[in-house]
Amino acid sequence: MGKICEGFGMDDVLALAEARIAEHGFTMQGVSDPDVPDDANGWVYTMGLLDAADHPEMVVAVCR
Repeated sequence: MGKICEGFGMDDVLALAEARIAEHGFTMQGVSDPDVPDDANGWVYTMGLLDAADHPEMVVAVCR
């Protein structure tokens, strides 16, 4: 479940991502269907890899 679904506002979600980027240099964000427990079709994307490691951002998806 994502932070928005847990009642966080968009500003809170962005502040959390910014804090993770400030601490680790990048962050990963998972995306899934909140109505499907253990959604096997979810995916993850990165933010900050280009600046932190001179590496392109990534999107990772599992297709089942």
